[in-house]
Amino acid sequence: MTTREIIEQLRVIDVMRNAVDEETGEYLYTEEQIAKQENSINATKEQKLNAIQDYRLSLDDEIKRFQEKKAKQDANIKRTKNHQEYLKELQMDLLGGDGLKTDEYNFYYTTTTSVDIINVHDIQDKFCKFTKVADKELIKEALLKAEENEESFIGANLVKKKNLVVR
Repeated sequence: MTTREIIEQLRVIDVMRNAVDEETGEYLYTEEQIAKQENSINATKEQKLNAIQDYRLSLDDEIKRFQEKKAKQDANIKRTKNHQEYLKELQMDLLGGDGLKTDEYNFYYTTTTSVDIINVHDIQDKFCKFTKVADKELIKEALLKAEENEESFIGANLVKKKNLVVR
């Protein structure tokens, strides 16, 4: 019996409890008849509940297996990214800071400027978004202006990185 069928049978039992003969005002079903129906459906309900719980518990095991797989995959991704970064560093060492064009690739450097937030609470609110998340674009502009005017800016620094681009 499906869950919906069990629920429908429970509703039928509720209807049976309240079914009254309109002419005599007497209940149509005796307590014994209702109890017999109720016992039958309750046994089925218990079996269904137990089966559902068994399945839920098996899903817990499956979730644990997936989480273990994901942890292994995350570790593999991290290891592969680290290896990729190591290879990039080897290329940079080979290039010695100079670009090079080969038959297959053009190796060259670009310089980017990013903002490194030291302490977001030291940054003025006008440079932060509503949730006190630093707006790095505004801070970058302010840091560049402060750098031009030889002023200090508390809470953030400009960080220049040398990036290798391969096409």
